[in-house]
Amino acid sequence: MAHTLELSDFQRGTVIGCHLSNKSVRKISALLKLPRSTVSAVIVKWKRLGATTAQPRSGRPHKVTERDRRVLKRVARKNRLSSVATLTTEFQTTSGSNVSTITVSRALHEMGFHGRAATYKPKVTMSNVKRRLEWCKALHHWTLEQWKRVLWSDESRFTIWQSDGRIWVWRMPGERYLPQCIGPTVKFGGGEIMVRARLSSSSEGKSYILDDSVLCGNSLGTALSCFSMTLRARPNRPTSVPDL
Repeated sequence: MAHTLELSDFQRGTVIGCHLSNKSVRKISALLKLPRSTVSAVIVKWKRLGATTAQPRSGRPHKVTERDRRVLKRVARKNRLSSVATLTTEFQTTSGSNVSTITVSRALHEMGFHGRAATYKPKVTMSNVKRRLEWCKALHHWTLEQWKRVLWSDESRFTIWQSDGRIWVWRMPGERYLPQCIGPTVKFGGGEIMVRARLSSSSEGKSYILDDSVLCGNSLGTALSCFSMTLRARPNRPTSVPDL
C-alpha cells in the first residue's frame, strides 16, 4: 500500500478555519481537494485535543533526515562514478551521520538515482570547446558556395569477427550458460580494419582500407602520405577549412 503524504500545519489550519465558517465536511473536501475521511479526522482531533499539529507516533523515525538527503544528493552528483560503499563513506564524512550502505542505497533510489551504464562519447576538453567555439564564430557567415569548396574526410572501424557491442538474447532463469545464449569471443577481438574516405559537394573520393599491416610502425605514415598526395593531385581540388 502506498504511503500518503502528511498534511502540513497550514492545511490542517485551513480545514479548521473552513469548519469554523460553518462549512460542511463535503464542501471542505471539495474546496481543498482532500478526502472526506481526512477532513473529518482533522476536525475530530481538533475538537478532542484542541490542536491541529500532527501528534508524535510510535515507531522508529527515519534514519536519513531531509538535511541528510540534500547532502547525499550533492555527494552523489559530485561522485557519479563511485560505488555505493564510497558514497556512504563520503556521506558519513560530510554529514556526520552513521548509516549503512543499504540505507544510502535506499535513499538514493527514493530520490531517483539508479545505477546505469555510462554513455560513451568522444572526449572534449575545455581547450577543444574553446577552439570549436572560435571556429564556429569565425565561419558562421559562410555561404553555401563557400562550404562547397570544402573537402570532408572521415574514418570508420569495422570488426571482422563480429560486432563488439552488447549482444542481447532471450533466455529463462538457469539458461545463462547455454551455447545458444553465449556470445563467442576470440583473442584480440578477431581483428579489425579502418576505412578512410573523402567527399565533397561535387563528388565522392576514393576509400582507403587501413588494415593491421598498414597500422603498424611507419606504414601508417606512408598510407596517410599517399592519401594526402592523392588529394593534392586532383585537379581543381577543394581546399580544407584552414586554407580558406
